[in-house]
Amino acid sequence: MKLWKLYLIILIPIVLSPLAFLDFTPYNLAPQGARCAYVVVTMAIYWLLELLPLPVTALVPVVMFPFLGVLGTTDVCLCYFEPVNMLMVGGLIVAIAIEECGLHRRIALKIMLSVGTGPRALLYGFMLTTMFLSMWLSSIAVTVMMIPIALVVLDETQDDGDSKRSREFRKMLLLSVAYSANIGGTGTMTGSTPNLALMGFLEKQSEDLASGLNFSTWFALAMPGMVLNLHIAYIWLQIVFLPWPWKREKQSKNETIQVSLQRHYQELGRFSATEIAVTCCFVAMVLLWFLRSPEFMPGWADLFSWTEVNGKKIGIGNATPVILVAILLFVIQTRSNGVWKPILDWKTVQGKLPWGLIILLGGGFAMAEASERSCLSYWIGTRLSLLGDVFDSWVLVIIICILVSFITEVTSNTATANVILPILIQLSISLGLSPVYLAFPAAITCSYAFMLPVATPPNAMAFDAAGNLKTQVMFCIGIVINLACVLTTFLTIQFYAPLILDMDITPELGNGTETNPNICATILAKLS
Repeated sequence: MKLWKLYLIILIPIVLSPLAFLDFTPYNLAPQGARCAYVVVTMAIYWLLELLPLPVTALVPVVMFPFLGVLGTTDVCLCYFEPVNMLMVGGLIVAIAIEECGLHRRIALKIMLSVGTGPRALLYGFMLTTMFLSMWLSSIAVTVMMIPIALVVLDETQDDGDSKRSREFRKMLLLSVAYSANIGGTGTMTGSTPNLALMGFLEKQSEDLASGLNFSTWFALAMPGMVLNLHIAYIWLQIVFLPWPWKREKQSKNETIQVSLQRHYQELGRFSATEIAVTCCFVAMVLLWFLRSPEFMPGWADLFSWTEVNGKKIGIGNATPVILVAILLFVIQTRSNGVWKPILDWKTVQGKLPWGLIILLGGGFAMAEASERSCLSYWIGTRLSLLGDVFDSWVLVIIICILVSFITEVTSNTATANVILPILIQLSISLGLSPVYLAFPAAITCSYAFMLPVATPPNAMAFDAAGNLKTQVMFCIGIVINLACVLTTFLTIQFYAPLILDMDITPELGNGTETNPNICATILAKLS
């Protein structure tokens, strides 16, 4: 991008700003209309001069309309696709920027150098690094990055005198990467597609249906279980693969690994300007997410108290801050080899965005919407509510988590979430429970697939790299972790969740949609 374009990107909104705040009521133009005109004119100039890639300029309304009180985030995103899809696109663009500048590799090597180089320390370093990165990046991308690093470490730890021990250590380290990638995706609302699907289903049926579940409360709710599950997997992998009693590794070998990791870290050189800029953007995005509506205190979104002409409150959702950061990645320029250029260009993003996954998530929302409007969800929920007469609610949580953890071993976790989550939301309401009570554990459990290579792409990559790992062995190892994760998820929703969320709230289903329970009950009664 040429510098004159950068100057115009900054100056045009400033020069046109009086259009948004001058009083046009004498001309019968409402203030909201004036602010809308400000955005329209700004975008028109951006498009005409091609100051930004055309699709990037097209994302400006997601940021400007909510902040200026023209339309809420949900209403704006629905013009493109579902708000959660928009949130996913923004998060993926930021993730692409992190990968492109190599920041994720620097973080990984730094964490492993800090943890240590003994067998148990290496295992912990790999698991901790993979988990952290998978909270923010695609689990596939993280696994693709971590496995080559693991193979380099394995080359440094080969022990010709004990080939069996070397093979076992190889299996343990590679499986640890896959398992940590699966576990890490549960820690944030954007960490995996099932998490986003749950938020989308909750938001589609009612603005109040999420019962306070947002980015910050999801993090507070899921973080303890995620960390506990990581340590369970860490201990179990040692029990299975490391010789007992555990012996201290030779100091010379530890030093060799340390030197190897240090060499790879030094090859990255000093922090580049691009890495610094991406880090600042990433930190800003996370802070905006956490502080948007943290529940325990007023959030920054509360400062923008706009209403539409019809009196409806305009809300700022999670998609707005991430799209703001994503746009900045196309605006901010850094110097490389004497040339100034933006952090991201649209060609790179277009080639790396997983469009199929976005469409898959949209298909799930379409199914949920059709089921809602046709009263199918209501019908299924009322039929399944009979389970409440047979099982206590806590028993239902355990049964659902176990079923989902086995189903997701042979099906896509996104497909599983798309099918089962709308049903569980309706079932929770039919039983007089918070919609989060059954759906949240199920969404989390969709990521707990540790038994089969085909369960997740990270599993398949680790299984292939391990070489001589048998499916039966992986099944026996994974089923223990699966069941342990189901137990921690149950304990989280049963005892910890009430400290974070008001689990007694049961919002009315159908607010803001085409149907509601009373209409569905009347329709189905006529058919009976």
